Amino acid sequence: MQFEIIVTDVTHMKRGEVCVAGWCPAEMRMIRPLRAGGQFWRKEDIGPHLFEMGNVVALPGPFRDGVRTFPHASEDVVLVEPPRLVRSIPLRELSAALSPSLSLSVADIFGRPLEGRKFIPVGTECRSLGAIDTNAKRLSFEEKETEDGPKLRCWFYDESNVSYNFAVSSRLLRQAWQDGGLAALEALRAGHRRAHVRIGLAGDLEDHCYAMVNGILFH
Repeated sequence: MQFEIIVTDVTHMKRGEVCVAGWCPAEMRMIRPLRAGGQFWRKEDIGPHLFEMGNVVALPGPFRDGVRTFPHASEDVVLVEPPRLVRSIPLRELSAALSPSLSLSVADIFGRPLEGRKFIPVGTECRSLGAIDTNAKRLSFEEKETEDGPKLRCWFYDESNVSYNFAVSSRLLRQAWQDGGLAALEALRAGHRRAHVRIGLAGDLEDHCYAMVNGILFH
């Protein structure tokens, strides 16, 4: 048995690790592959190009159960064998390929509204990953000054006309921001009408799983 996923979420973690997730068309659900031991991926494990947005990656079985609690247990799959690149979907075709993964609103992703429009309590039996599609003109980026330096955030409205302001964990968006500032992110948005926004819940922080922007596909 094996799963094939379309890589959708590649996010920066502490200690230089990478968290990866993707849409599994056969299962009609999101899967978060973890390396043996239930750990996130290191650069030496995956090389520079295996987990890129739009890559179709084979996850060979057998699989082990994850060790994390809900909501992350909904998607965690622990691999025994290494993943393998199958092919890449061109970016111009990606939004259509991922359209079955979309929810109508942020609340619809998790089956309930976010508390304070920010988080889901640890232990809630719901999904921890999903996506919405929204008007690209109703989305923007900003920098927030913190004790640890500036942090990238994204505000947007979903199709229920509810506004959100989430931290950005997307590896690609963070790299573009670090290289070219907010202007580089606005350049990505320019000329596009819609934004496919990948949303995920971060790990346990004081019993809260905060929502973050795991990726954006402008189209």
